Amino acid sequence: MLKKAALILVSLALVVYLLRQIDPAEVLRVITHVEPLYLALGFVMFIIGHLVRAYRFSILLQGRVPMKNLFSIIAVQTAAVGFMPLRSGEFSLMYLLKREHDVEYPVGAATLILSKVLDFLVVVPLFFISFGSLSVIPHFFRQLLPWAGGLFFLTLASLFFIGRSREIYARLPNFFREGPLADSASAQ
Repeated sequence: MLKKAALILVSLALVVYLLRQIDPAEVLRVITHVEPLYLALGFVMFIIGHLVRAYRFSILLQGRVPMKNLFSIIAVQTAAVGFMPLRSGEFSLMYLLKREHDVEYPVGAATLILSKVLDFLVVVPLFFISFGSLSVIPHFFRQLLPWAGGLFFLTLASLFFIGRSREIYARLPNFFREGPLADSASAQ
């Protein structure tokens, strides 16, 4: 109980500190000048984005958690990412999956990592496509292109090898099949 009270006090102190950094009149002015249609469209797109993410996690978890429950978990995770430093709120997904649906932490971690890899595979091609709209490519981006392309290639190759790991392992010479992997393969 004392721990929860301390966490609430720290949270309140941080909220008060952050709210003192903004001008409420300016926030109100900006909100009142936003077209209601754009506000409604933004809200609809936000909900659709959460539904798509919930569907993606449903596929990654192979239907172990119902979509409506995943939607709630994704909403909490999004809020946690916004409030916690260094995107540590991402780990709330693993915690909530374990707490609410008894999904083991390794499965939750693998799901989280795979979702980030899939995000990366979508963002990198968009990164390269966006260069088509630039009339002049800044020097920094020219230096970044080989690194981004290399990471994209390594990610695709890693996913391919992970998907074919049993076939690759079966073709390895006996020398490489000794040790813990051989023990687990013979137990199956």
